[in-house]
Amino acid sequence: MLSLSRKKLTQHWDAISDVEAAALKTEFANEDLAFAESVLTDYLSQLQQEDVG
Repeated sequence: MLSLSRKKLTQHWDAISDVEAAALKTEFANEDLAFAESVLTDYLSQLQQEDVG
């Protein structure tokens, strides 16, 4: 049953257009970038606190 679900999901993803795929790629890249920036900002703040302390 699980393999059937995976197959259907794969078929759904294979059926999206190149335009939709490009939009999803851009969206995920922007989300990844935002996440990385927030983590690095927190990390920089933590390093600065360790330097002071």
